[in-house]
Amino acid sequence: MIKGDIAGVGPTNEKLSPTDCFEIGRQAYLIEDWKNGVVWFNESLYRLDNLVGGSIEQKALILDYYAYSLFKLGDVTGAHAMTSELLTLGPSDNTRISDNLQFYASILPNKIVFGVDINHTEKHSDIKIEDSNKYVEILEDKYFDPSKLGEDADRSVTWPIYLSLCRGTAPPLNPSLISQLHCRNVASKNPRLVLRPPREEELYLDPRIVVFHDIISDKEMGLVKQLGSSRLQRATVQRESGRYEPADYRVQKSGWLSDTDHEVLEHLFTRMEDITGLSLETAESLQVGNYGIGGQYEPHLDFSQKKGHPDDVMEIDGNRIATMLLYLSDVERGGATVFTNIGVRVEPARGSAAFWYNLHRSGDGDTRTRHAGCPVLAGDKWVANEWFHERGQEFRRPCHKDRITING
Repeated sequence: MIKGDIAGVGPTNEKLSPTDCFEIGRQAYLIEDWKNGVVWFNESLYRLDNLVGGSIEQKALILDYYAYSLFKLGDVTGAHAMTSELLTLGPSDNTRISDNLQFYASILPNKIVFGVDINHTEKHSDIKIEDSNKYVEILEDKYFDPSKLGEDADRSVTWPIYLSLCRGTAPPLNPSLISQLHCRNVASKNPRLVLRPPREEELYLDPRIVVFHDIISDKEMGLVKQLGSSRLQRATVQRESGRYEPADYRVQKSGWLSDTDHEVLEHLFTRMEDITGLSLETAESLQVGNYGIGGQYEPHLDFSQKKGHPDDVMEIDGNRIATMLLYLSDVERGGATVFTNIGVRVEPARGSAAFWYNLHRSGDGDTRTRHAGCPVLAGDKWVANEWFHERGQEFRRPCHKDRITING
């Protein structure tokens, strides 16, 4: 959009000016959307610095907003640096700026970038300043290289990668990795799958992420949406207190269905068991989700990272060992599922389902499965999530003391 390339319209000769970018950032600032504000202020500065005859007053204004936004995100070092540069420009409000600089200097030992926990279900990770620049090198590479991030790369470090994946501008996977991926009809001794084996497409090997194509019929999709529609409510997330509340980073309506709600659903649940080889005995109910324009779910992990109460389902049935994400509609534009730590993008395709394991064989959570639902830009998006739990899978996916991958 900055370069005049508008989705659905194509390239134009109109490009956003430094003032345009600043104004978009300022609107984000006014609603306390610090992350997006920083992105636009940075772009505004870049364009102003490359503009002949750029105004010093305009640069001072951008730096003032930019510094405070960085501070609100926990980047004290960045706020200090921006404020120091601002003072060299001789701002009219010199006393206030000097006071801000002195305040930032007093708390500089707390060098944490993006210390705000977006998901509220993960632990804070105290990312150091030097780590926050890892993504820059990755996005400038010819191919996406997850090894530069490491398995435990925090959500805050991968935020720009999330944006890039959603926009479709992230580097592609290395051809040497792609050459190892296959599409196949999955052979099975299960009598229900012999005549119509599932068609599997591998998207990544470790962690193993696959898409099963055409596993749910039009009739089934229509029924799931029909039954789910009457139960849709604003989606919630679990806070540190244990309470479930709505959150700005998850804009979606959801409802729950069980196999007893309709005979067709019973058949669908059986098919999911057959295809994955996992038991649904301890699985959660099927969550039906609808995303309208702007609907999205920022980067998160499906497995729990904290211990619950003794009667909590996680304590009784174990953690979420695997996820099956059913796509019940095509999406006109946007709505992809992206895995920020490994550079994988899954386009929603009506009747297909993405599947991955959230846990290592050792039972530890696999943070490389951090994923997000990109904003829906046009149309709407219907999905259904099935989360399998550990109990009941002991002989279907045996445990191992090491973090190994054996057929997923």
